[in-house]
Amino acid sequence: KYSVSMRETVKTIEDQDIAQFGIVNFTTLPDITIDFTVPVNKQDVGVDTSIVFNLSPNVDWEDAHKSLISILNYDDQPVDFNVHFTSSTGALTITPVADLQYNMSYTIAFREGLRNKASNQKLIPCSFSFKTNNKVPVTGAEPEHVVASITVTAEDYIDSEAVPPIINLGARFVVDFKNAPRDLHQAENAIKIYSIYEEATKYSAEWSEDKTKLTFTISANMASATIRVAFIGDIYDSRNVLIDPFEELRFETTPYAGEGTEENPYQVFLPIQLDLVRQNLSAHYKQMNDIDLTGYVSNFSESYEFTGFIPIGNFDLYTGDPSGLFTGTYDGQDYKITGFWQDMPSGYMLTGLFGGLYGPDACIKNVHLDNPDGSIKGYYYMGSIAGAVFGGSIINCSNNIPMESVSLAVIGGIAGFVASDCIIDHCVNNAKLTGTSMTECIGGIVAGVEGCDVATISNCINNGDIINTAGYAAGIISVCSYANDYITIINCKNTGNISTPFAVSCGIANQLDSANIISCSNTGDLSGMTACGIGYDVDYSVIDKCYNTGNINTVAGGNSSCGLFSGAEYTIISNCYNTGDVTATGEKAYVGGICGYIYQCEISNCYNTGIVEGTKYVGGVCG
Repeated sequence: KYSVSMRETVKTIEDQDIAQFGIVNFTTLPDITIDFTVPVNKQDVGVDTSIVFNLSPNVDWEDAHKSLISILNYDDQPVDFNVHFTSSTGALTITPVADLQYNMSYTIAFREGLRNKASNQKLIPCSFSFKTNNKVPVTGAEPEHVVASITVTAEDYIDSEAVPPIINLGARFVVDFKNAPRDLHQAENAIKIYSIYEEATKYSAEWSEDKTKLTFTISANMASATIRVAFIGDIYDSRNVLIDPFEELRFETTPYAGEGTEENPYQVFLPIQLDLVRQNLSAHYKQMNDIDLTGYVSNFSESYEFTGFIPIGNFDLYTGDPSGLFTGTYDGQDYKITGFWQDMPSGYMLTGLFGGLYGPDACIKNVHLDNPDGSIKGYYYMGSIAGAVFGGSIINCSNNIPMESVSLAVIGGIAGFVASDCIIDHCVNNAKLTGTSMTECIGGIVAGVEGCDVATISNCINNGDIINTAGYAAGIISVCSYANDYITIINCKNTGNISTPFAVSCGIANQLDSANIISCSNTGDLSGMTACGIGYDVDYSVIDKCYNTGNINTVAGGNSSCGLFSGAEYTIISNCYNTGDVTATGEKAYVGGICGYIYQCEISNCYNTGIVEGTKYVGGVCG
């Protein structure tokens, strides 16, 4: 073991340009650790000084100083410095590249690797601490101290007259320093926001352009708590004048600004506020900015092991109790939700931002999910915006997050399962949708529709590719049950490529009964056991002004391939056309430019210009 004996000769900048930290002698003493702190009454060091160690000739510093010396401030942030060693005198000079900070503690650390040249034994690592002086001398009259002030914007107050005042969870605290602080990082660290129970909270900090004002925005769960804003350290301005602190302030927080009514919705700024929507499923909400869920961990894990964002609202399909579903309104105001992802646990029925909607007044609009590198994985009923819809509407929403079923499931790019009258309008899916061997159906907008008296899907677009290795797939609606009375699909479009090697691929929809399909189109390439540019198994319906330009192919042994429809019965088809190539290889496949197989249908003003190829039942219009 080795010890350090120091002869303290510190000089401040007023007296000498170089502060010498003493003569270091290493002697052989057993079990002696090395530690040194400059005495308190001698602790002030000029911020632009060099530091010189005069070393014993027995210590081999020449090689070690190149990589094994560091300077850290009190926050363990490294300080860049230059080192010069004079072998003739044993002087080791350390010069910071930039001025040190005023009123700041520093540590100079000599790490492992130092050796005694005489014995070639490794020396114990040691460190030396010191503190810079408060400020450089000021010539003439010293400027008067300034007092920092804090303000909260009026829109952040719920009740400014209350004691303490009540603010919303996304409140902004603006600290006005009057003059720009000398060190911005130190100024940020000298202000603390925490709860009355000393729990620190997370917040973002942003400086004004002139660096005189610092805005803090709470970014972690401090709902319904008393928070404190206080100075915990000294701050100096650019003139090296100490800024006097403001008095500690206290506020009560509430989850949201607004009243949760249709006229005055709750305002959603933060991930935690979005998460808290589940605590009041009948209220009205309005998103106020982009929300990034990257790294966010929900406080509502229920009894499942969740990874990713937990769906807002759930429904027990076995008991039929809808009380856990969302019945209010959520307006995203065309802001984005980024960083969203889900990997749902087995047994959880609903996957999506919202688990499900219930009732005619439930509405989600202007919500845009954007995380192309993320994923949404789940079971049963999967939709990016809502897993299931039991009434209500989804308007002007979009998804850009790839979706994939884990096991038995239906997948919709926007909504999973629709089981009551609803409207889905101006929605877009841009993400790839992928099924497994147990995925029943995948729809670019909606997976399945059942039990609706009136349902309208309008002005929707699917741009994402769809691959289902087992079941059905379609660009807009994958499966419409015969239990529906009246379905309207109008002005919808699919551009994604769709593949279902063991089932049916359609550009727009499968299994339609008593439906209107108006002004819809497919431009994506389709392949499957059966493949149709617009729809399959369409009965008692009206089809008007629809077209296909994508190429249509059946897999080996496929049943039917057509530019627009196959399996149509008692349906009127008018003003439609196909320009895509249509091929089928099955020996008994029905292949047609407009229809593959039809029964008791009326076709008028329709044409085909695409190549139609098959082995038996082949026609330019109908196979």
